Amino acid sequence: MIKNIFRNMPLKQKILTMFFVILISITIVAVLAISFLGYSYSEFLYESVAVQLSYSAAEFADNLREIETVEEMIYSSNTVQNGLRVGL
Repeated sequence: MIKNIFRNMPLKQKILTMFFVILISITIVAVLAISFLGYSYSEFLYESVAVQLSYSAAEFADNLREIETVEEMIYSSNTVQNGLRVGL
C-alpha cells in the first residue's frame, strides 16, 4: 500500500518525503540523546554532591567531638571550677 503510493509520487515529492523522514528521525535521536545526557549528568551531580555532603558531615562531627573534648577538660579542671566559685 505505502510502497505503491511512494512509487506513484513525483520525484520532487519523493525527495521531500525522504528529507522529512530523515529530519524527523534525526530530531528524535537528538532529543533522546539530550534526554539521556541530562539524566546522566543529574546522576553524576547527585553522586558528587552526596560525596561532598558526607565529607562535610564527617568534618562537622569531628569538630563537634573536639569541642566536646575541650568542654569536658574545662568542666573537669579544678582550677577553672575554683575560679568560677570565686567569681560568684
